[in-house]
Amino acid sequence: KQWYQRRVPITAGKPMKIVSNGEMHRTHKCMIVHDPFLRNFEAERFSQWFDVTRIQFHSINEILKKGSLISKINALSPEIVYLHIGFGDLLSKTEGNSIIDMYKQLIYKLLESSKAKICISLMIPVLGYPETNSRLKQINKIVSDFITQLRNQTRYEDRIFTGYNDSLSGFVNRTSGPHGVTVALNERGQKKLFIKMRDCLQRSLGHTNPRRNKGGRNDYSRNNLHYE
Repeated sequence: KQWYQRRVPITAGKPMKIVSNGEMHRTHKCMIVHDPFLRNFEAERFSQWFDVTRIQFHSINEILKKGSLISKINALSPEIVYLHIGFGDLLSKTEGNSIIDMYKQLIYKLLESSKAKICISLMIPVLGYPETNSRLKQINKIVSDFITQLRNQTRYEDRIFTGYNDSLSGFVNRTSGPHGVTVALNERGQKKLFIKMRDCLQRSLGHTNPRRNKGGRNDYSRNNLHYE
């Protein structure tokens, strides 16, 4: 068969991409704000549906102190901001209540200062840190409950989502870095997280084909559209 490009009108301001069958479809601008867990992220191998820009920070505290994230978001105007951050704050011995307060402050800033939808990817437990993991799970639970409360408000119900990552705890490598202990997912763990990330982004856009597990249960809960 002769390959050809179907002519499709391109709406101004709506980026398009040619896929393998010659069709063209709209891509969605996405900003990924992340810690070292995603430092090896390769945007070009992620998904043909998303035009990804990524920014790396060590911690929520760094984001709030620098204060540059909102201006970067407004300059890019992404449809979705995917946030995977928090473990650096935990390793720095910051009090749990302070981390929760920083999460809330950042979430409110993102919601109030931009029109983007927000996906909060909760922290990944790391084997070998029982005390840290106990604090991590408590923080994840409180942040998740907070987002559920936001979603119960009509103003935010379709703008903020969360993703669970507990199943990735066995795929984390620990190394030493400029900030002390640095953690990152191994190659297999990254692939698993990227699948979760892609599905979470698609769900936030209203796509109705979430991945199902072996038992046939949707990986999204109804009250908060979590991704497990």
